[in-house]
Amino acid sequence: MPDWYLGVDLGTSYSAAAFAVDNRVEILEVGRERRIPSTVLLDDSSGLIAGTLAQRLTGRSPERAERNPKRYIGKGPMLLGGTPVAARDAMAALLDLFVAEGRTRFDGALPAAVVLTHPVAWDRRRQEELRVAAQMVTPQAAIHLVEEPVAAAVHYASSRGLGDKGHVAVYDLGGGTFDSAVLAAGGSVFRVIGQPGGDDDIGGESFDERVYEHFGAQLAKRAADWWEMVTTSSERRWMAAAADLLTEARAAKETLSEYETASQYVSGADIDVDITRAQLEGLIGEDVVRTADILDETVRRSGAAASDLTGIFLTGGASRMPMVRSTL
Repeated sequence: MPDWYLGVDLGTSYSAAAFAVDNRVEILEVGRERRIPSTVLLDDSSGLIAGTLAQRLTGRSPERAERNPKRYIGKGPMLLGGTPVAARDAMAALLDLFVAEGRTRFDGALPAAVVLTHPVAWDRRRQEELRVAAQMVTPQAAIHLVEEPVAAAVHYASSRGLGDKGHVAVYDLGGGTFDSAVLAAGGSVFRVIGQPGGDDDIGGESFDERVYEHFGAQLAKRAADWWEMVTTSSERRWMAAAADLLTEARAAKETLSEYETASQYVSGADIDVDITRAQLEGLIGEDVVRTADILDETVRRSGAAASDLTGIFLTGGASRMPMVRSTL
């Protein structure tokens, strides 16, 4: 059997992967899903559960779960149920899901190489932590790290065609952070030029929190006692209710990329809450404008003029919002 190769984006909110074999590349689905939640959860035996199952169990044990473990890379351990868990262990648990799925397709063989993407602004320490996580799962494989904007540019270039030379900008608004970069193209090879930009406090997760607060204002008026318990109690059922409401907030935000209004049912309060696209844009507008300003500054620092850009590639789940395109 020929060697196979694995490429993985361990994202802040969701993770996805593809495999390559015999010059063929395919998305690697886990449980028939093209992307899986990046959630990890510590079970009763101190083992880590990751992905979709961890997301499902979050409502039962919210204090043992972390939806965004990637944020802890380079920042110390996360606390799951009071137990410190290293970020590299969480990343390894997520990566293991893709490796295990790939092995079922290739008679149990481990990948010959693993390619992992990472934010362009990550320093060597954070990159090394990601590398260690990969080595924990595939100790014999060659590990390659690729900057996320470079990976995005290679993807778009393969489908759009950019010619042999030119400059492209990458606008990456993900779940946890915003990153921007300008790349010079030379055939199928891209290199970052100038100083990348970004903001670690702007991303889809922070937008979810704004929608959560918007819903909370409605619940405070119409179900005051229930909302008070959600915001003040440390009991598991109320923590689970808060986690469920955050999930509804994320669903509403995503709905507004297609529709003008989103309405979500809050079962615990037996109330419908709603938000319009205009209200969402009012909540996140300043942040979106800031990302455009950062991109503009990134282009200037690269030495390229906006008119020199072959294109601006949008990547990251939050970049799908209509306001992003209109602002840029």
